[in-house]
Amino acid sequence: MTMALGLPRFTCSVWSAVSGVAPGFFSVTAHRQKIRDIGRQRQYCIAQIDSSDLTAHPPTPWRKILTSVPVWALTIASFSMEFTFFSMVICLPLFMYDVLSLNMTDNGLLSAVPFAASLIMLPLSGILVDFQRAPGRLSTTTARKVNIV
Repeated sequence: MTMALGLPRFTCSVWSAVSGVAPGFFSVTAHRQKIRDIGRQRQYCIAQIDSSDLTAHPPTPWRKILTSVPVWALTIASFSMEFTFFSMVICLPLFMYDVLSLNMTDNGLLSAVPFAASLIMLPLSGILVDFQRAPGRLSTTTARKVNIV
């Protein structure tokens, strides 16, 4: 029994040590480079502020933005997607309890399956779309249309 409990503790201890100490070994040169970059960025920002007139920028065209069809299409699509996602998050355990007669404490893992599948499939679909959009294969529009289904 102690052996079974010892392995996860050992694994967690090793992982904590590696994840806590290893970045320190690799970040020394990156930190020095960041310090150099910050100095260059500061000089660039000061030069830009000195050389440009901040009042010369045109006002934001709020009327055009708020009456734009693509903006409203994206807003409605985003709202619909989020509404569906959160409805599923809220209602799936209750559905499994009422319709499938699963115990509420036991159906937590089953309720997580769609979201775990999404966690795996979203990055894979991104890789697939990037592969399809490579030069000579599909245009961006065609790749989006094919993968939306």
